[in-house]
Amino acid sequence: MIFRYSTCSISVEENEAVVEFALKNRYVKLVETGLEVGEPGLKCHHEKRFHPTMELCRRIYPHIHNMDGFFVCKLKKFANGEKSQEAVSNAHEEAEAKHIQKEKQKKVNLKKKA
Repeated sequence: MIFRYSTCSISVEENEAVVEFALKNRYVKLVETGLEVGEPGLKCHHEKRFHPTMELCRRIYPHIHNMDGFFVCKLKKFANGEKSQEAVSNAHEEAEAKHIQKEKQKKVNLKKKA
């Protein structure tokens, strides 16, 4: 089953954050929207990191596309129900550990350049 999530907003909290919640808690994945207009969804915003496939979403900005602001994505459901809380917790901890390791590596690389 494929369904669309869209808002008439460019707010990260209403868009990427909601889709991220769905990706973590339901058996869904992002797929191509088929839209040519718009910019890719955000993979990060301030300190918040989102799933890499968030770039499959489309953000339509008023100042760039001469339209109202919109967010659109397509989600494909591949199983029923909620993901177990244990699986969600492990995935979150794993992502957090990868992020911390990446930040440490950046600091090491900066020290080597100095």
